[in-house]
Amino acid sequence: MRWLTAQELSKIAKKSQDAEKTVPERTIRHMALQKKFATKKEGKHWLIDPASALRAGLYISPENLESLQLRKTEPAASSDPTPTEQGSSASEATSKDPKKYKMLGELGVYNELKSLYREKLSDKEGPVKEAIKQTLYHLGLGFYEYPQVNKAEYFKRARKHLVGAIVEDDLVSTSRSDWRDQLENSIMPGIIGLIRKQEGGKRGRGQPKVKGKD
Repeated sequence: MRWLTAQELSKIAKKSQDAEKTVPERTIRHMALQKKFATKKEGKHWLIDPASALRAGLYISPENLESLQLRKTEPAASSDPTPTEQGSSASEATSKDPKKYKMLGELGVYNELKSLYREKLSDKEGPVKEAIKQTLYHLGLGFYEYPQVNKAEYFKRARKHLVGAIVEDDLVSTSRSDWRDQLENSIMPGIIGLIRKQEGGKRGRGQPKVKGKD
């Protein structure tokens, strides 16, 4: 994912999904000074990792995230933040050598959810359909991301939107549908598995503790 200047991030980041205005550039700079973002210096300019902005609680629309994922050009020069005082080291995100891109269709849980969407929801309208679309967006973003911590963040957001779809359907449905079972018994475990893989197989809530440990 392309790193951004404070000016670029201020044009697409909001404090919440429902916020009407984006976060002012001055606020972005202040948050960078507080080390709430992962930053790095390229030449004379400081850049911010958009994924760290998500972890800090800011909202970036799926469309803008997808645009950042696909664009590989360098950002335009602007007056960028210097997030640390002179003489101190900057917080830099590190990653392993990038893997070769693969086709999104190779991600099994994505394919399964896409098929369900086309068969059961493509002709419908409402919050359940939108939540499923957001789940697919974030699965795709996580698949094409490089650093594991960023991949895990996108997959967690996919899980959040899938939970939203399940709850919305539970509120409006009088009977349990076959595709609801698929969401909970197949797709949700698949997304959780992706998260655990990126986090090194850490034990999640509800998993048994290792015998002999507290």
